[in-house]
Amino acid sequence: MTQIVRGLVTRGKANWIASTQGLPDGKTAMALGKTWKQMTAILQEAAEMTLALPSGSVVLDLKLDDPELQRLIDETKRTRGVLRDAQFEA
Repeated sequence: MTQIVRGLVTRGKANWIASTQGLPDGKTAMALGKTWKQMTAILQEAAEMTLALPSGSVVLDLKLDDPELQRLIDETKRTRGVLRDAQFEA
């Protein structure tokens, strides 16, 4: 069983900082990482531990606290999807 966990991410001077939102009983998981990949791995593990779920059962739905940066990331994801579809059609 997979559980989606929402999180909010902030870019610090040297790190990515993330915390979960909306976990049951007011629980929260937090993570700090030098890279996005490191931070997401730490947050996923922290969320699984907080919720007492097995490894690999949490899927993160992360949003940035910077709307402009979030818009750029969303646009990049859409563009990659269009490119993937075009490559499949070709």
